[in-house]
Amino acid sequence: MSIRPSRCPIEGLGNDGRARMHEQVELFNAFFAAGDPVVVATVTGFLFLLGACAASFSCLVAFRLARLPEDRPLIAAISTPPSSCDHCGRRLSMLDLVPVLGWLAARGRCRGCGGNVPARYPALEAAMGLVCAAAPFVFGGLTAQCFAAVFVACTAFLAAAIDWENGLVPEEVTWTLLFSGLLASPFVTDVWSRAAGAALGAILVWVSMALIGWWKRIDTRAVGDVAMGAAGGAWLGLQPVSWWLFAACFVHVAICVLAASEDEEGMTWLPFGPALMGVLPVALAASPWIATPG
Repeated sequence: MSIRPSRCPIEGLGNDGRARMHEQVELFNAFFAAGDPVVVATVTGFLFLLGACAASFSCLVAFRLARLPEDRPLIAAISTPPSSCDHCGRRLSMLDLVPVLGWLAARGRCRGCGGNVPARYPALEAAMGLVCAAAPFVFGGLTAQCFAAVFVACTAFLAAAIDWENGLVPEEVTWTLLFSGLLASPFVTDVWSRAAGAALGAILVWVSMALIGWWKRIDTRAVGDVAMGAAGGAWLGLQPVSWWLFAACFVHVAICVLAASEDEEGMTWLPFGPALMGVLPVALAASPWIATPG
């Protein structure tokens, strides 16, 4: 007598299961679009927390990477050691690590030694939280563009924080942003337009850096900036790239003027990456108007 194996209940769901899941997402999005207060509060609160945590994590990685020995891998800047006070070495509690609220609860000071914790950390966390929370309102609900914009904003903030603190961006970050844009950017449906945007972004950044180097007679080659130009171009596509880079140059000049730090030769040295990555989420939001003639 043969016994037929029982069918796993998960088997056979296939398209039906995915369809039901899609219907649930669409229903949730409909409640959000209708202004349901519970759904709107849940979505915005979750996205704010996500953005604030991403900013906190980015600042941690940037701070540790600057002090990481050359023989240790990048993952070591993330995994060890546990977060502690810069002044007394006291290990931070879970409450201390809560973005924004932890700083407010401690009144901007270490609970152990009373050392000052810079206000820029909660300010950046709050700013990043607001950027992510605004995504569904900017991109018409819980759409693919909304989720993509949140991903790009968080990854771009990580790249900007590392570049500002260290003057470089690990290729793991730029490659992630580049290849994810080439493969899945919902802002550009044509893969060839993504590739063309990436190529144009890389070329324009490289040419601008080369011209500045020729003018100042210094070496301004920065592979990380070129990679960030390619990554942004992959997400934006061909048409909005030049506008994005022009806005990034304007922001970079403004940063140099406001935070001027001259070296012995009277030159101001500030990384270009923070301006590139900081303007990228704004360029994504504006890309439909930039890419549409008239």
